[in-house]
Amino acid sequence: MAKTKEERLQDAFEYVRKIFFPRWDRGRKWKVVYTPRFKKRRIEAVCHSNIREIWFYTISKYDEMLRSCLVHEICHVNTWGHGKNWLANMERAYQRGLADPSVSGTLSAFIDHDRRREYRSEKYRTGKR
Repeated sequence: MAKTKEERLQDAFEYVRKIFFPRWDRGRKWKVVYTPRFKKRRIEAVCHSNIREIWFYTISKYDEMLRSCLVHEICHVNTWGHGKNWLANMERAYQRGLADPSVSGTLSAFIDHDRRREYRSEKYRTGKR
């Protein structure tokens, strides 16, 4: 029998903890929640650090995308937005996850995209165009 979306989400969460963040949340205080009724436009998931939950509004049918999204959101645990700290967290996760080429390839694309965004933002702030 096929797994439900919630079961797939929990399995992916355990996998990501084990492979990408082995020392994070040892007390198991964080949880992931599937909340389709609160679906927001163009947002797949949100990290709520204050209540230690990651809310998923949609769940990809592809496991590597689901895992990549989890990694992305866990990197938001101690940082807001997609700035330098978040990007550093993503790069560390990428290095730890090289054993899983499908996920690390997706993470590499996220990192490259955000490096370009950070570069454009820096050029805008400094006026160097």
